[in-house]
This record gives sequence, C-alpha cells and structure tokens, in this order.
Amino acid sequence: MCGRYFLFELQAFVDAATKLAPPPVFEPSYNIAPSHHIPIFPNTEDRAGILAKWGLVPFWSKEPKVKYPTINARSETAHEKPSYRESLKKRRCLVPASGFYEWMKVDSGKQPYAIQMESREPFAFAGLWEVWHRGQEDELVTCTIMTTQPNPLVSRIHNRMPVVIHPDNYDEWLDPAEKTNDQLKHLFASFPAEEMMAYPVTRDVGSPANNHPGLIEPIQL
Repeated sequence: MCGRYFLFELQAFVDAATKLAPPPVFEPSYNIAPSHHIPIFPNTEDRAGILAKWGLVPFWSKEPKVKYPTINARSETAHEKPSYRESLKKRRCLVPASGFYEWMKVDSGKQPYAIQMESREPFAFAGLWEVWHRGQEDELVTCTIMTTQPNPLVSRIHNRMPVVIHPDNYDEWLDPAEKTNDQLKHLFASFPAEEMMAYPVTRDVGSPANNHPGLIEPIQL
C-alpha cells in the first residue's frame, strides 16, 4: 500500500504538466498521511486543482466515513469493487507527489525508505475521486491512490507501489469521458525502476506529527 508521501514542488508540477489549472494554496508537506486534505487534479473539463480528503468515501455511503481503509485502490480489482468501480469509470484524477515512503521489514522492526524519481522531478499518482453529499449543502470531496505490482527497485522494500502516470498519458487518464477497465489497464503497469531511486530515511517519518525537510534526507544504516 501507499500510506505516506511527500510533496514540496506543487508549482513545478503544474508548470511542467500543461493544461492543468493552478491549484489551491497548499503548503509543502514532507509527511502526508491518510485523512489529510491533498491537492488533486480531477478529470473535469477545466482540470482545476482542488483539495480532497485522502480516503475515498463512496457517493452511496450513508455516512461521511467508511468502516474499511480506502486510501488505496488495487488497480487489478478496482473495476470490481463497489467503492471504486464508478470512480474508475468516471472520476479519475492525478495526485501530484515529490516522492513516497515505503517500509521494509528488518530485524529491528520496519525501516522507512523514500522513493523518488532519479531526476528528483515531481510526478503524479493515478487517483480516483468522489463527491459525497448529505442534503443540499453538505459536500465532501475524497480520493484514493491506485496501487500496482512493484517494480524491481520497490519490490526489495515492499510488495506494492503506487500507480505512477507517465506525463505522456495525463490526457488519457484525465479524459472526462467514461472509460472501461480494458481501456485503462495498460496505464497500471509499474513505473520503470531505472527512472526511480530509493534510500533509507529516519524512522521519525512514522509519526504524521513530524513534518520537515529532514525527513527525506538519506541516512546511513
């Protein structure tokens, strides 16, 4: 699963990715966790950046929360799951990131690793978004991050990784038209390992209360 990531170059992402409207104000974060409100670019006509709560609440839910984790949607089965299948068809989004964290099991517990592009440029996860309503005024925008099989780099650390959408495929992923899983599944391949890097970081990242640039600095094991 992908349960923690960081984003400190949102404007650089917008500048590099054409056809995206400027996002709302978002302070750089080195420890984004579930339930945080995160910037996404939904597949609306204007592709205007918005903030969404991380943890998807299906439109049909009776309450603005669910009893099971919805921070990640497995790309292999999202089209079958009631929580995600309508969003996959109609409500896709980009979730910009500078990198993400995964934990490796070691003798002393779990060691976090930061994973970024080799170029250190920001990139985008494949996301799904949803709007939950209660009555006419109560509205909650939520999202989930899709995951896939890990590439050889990430597989040494964890058994899943986020789906990373290549910039050449942003237009296809953000097409407002309804899409089938067969039309989209080629986008769910794991991102090439040779274009990414991973390194150990402080275990302080385990607490969402910690949020500073030092969290992404490499450490010696």
